[in-house]
Amino acid sequence: MNCRDVQALNGNYLDGELPEELCDRMRRHLLGCPACREEMNSLRMTLEVLRETHAQPSLSESFAGSALETLARELRLPAREAETPGQLVLGIRE
Repeated sequence: MNCRDVQALNGNYLDGELPEELCDRMRRHLLGCPACREEMNSLRMTLEVLRETHAQPSLSESFAGSALETLARELRLPAREAETPGQLVLGIRE
């Protein structure tokens, strides 16, 4: 694995989206490459600050319900009762 490979996968690595074998290869590269290690640490700190200072957006139940009703109406789907609150149920037949 070279520096270009590591730089391309930094975000995926920090988000835990890579298979373990690829993570191992990245860790080995980072151990031997101070430049990539510094870039990774900088990106990690940036992500931590962003996560701490920016709340995740959330949908209100009324908005979600309204959006689902509109979608069902526009798609002309028959109404069905959700088994779980907040569950999206579309009457799509195979």
